[in-house]
Amino acid sequence: MFDWFANHLWAFWILAAILLAIIEILSLDFFFLMLSLAALGTSASTLFTESLNIQVFIFAVLSIVLLLAARPKLIRRLNKNTPNIATNTAGLIGQEVKILEQVTSHSGLVELAGDTWTARSVDKNKSFSPSQNAYVLKIKGATAYIGEHNS
Repeated sequence: MFDWFANHLWAFWILAAILLAIIEILSLDFFFLMLSLAALGTSASTLFTESLNIQVFIFAVLSIVLLLAARPKLIRRLNKNTPNIATNTAGLIGQEVKILEQVTSHSGLVELAGDTWTARSVDKNKSFSPSQNAYVLKIKGATAYIGEHNS
């Protein structure tokens, strides 16, 4: 089988392009897509040269050009077309919490996004009992700082 690929380098480069495209589908980073396109371009070069060294050089040059020129433009375009969505703890700011245990500026527990969080009142003079409504105003580490107003 390896002998066949050695005699049909175009097939080797096509197979490499397909495998790199599959890896890209799993990673979604445009890195392996650029390598896949470079392998595809290299497969076309087999029409002009049978030298593996020249083909590897073409693959390297195409890879570098695509990674430095095309990939950043694709990433910028993707980011431009994707809405700015708050993720991780930033996505929890403004969420209503269920108070599990009295919350003061020194102690307390709340339920936030289905998890139990350590909580503190933002206002040192304000405490929250389990019957009150409160919202996350900021998060530091694993502590939610809560207040009355949904910001």
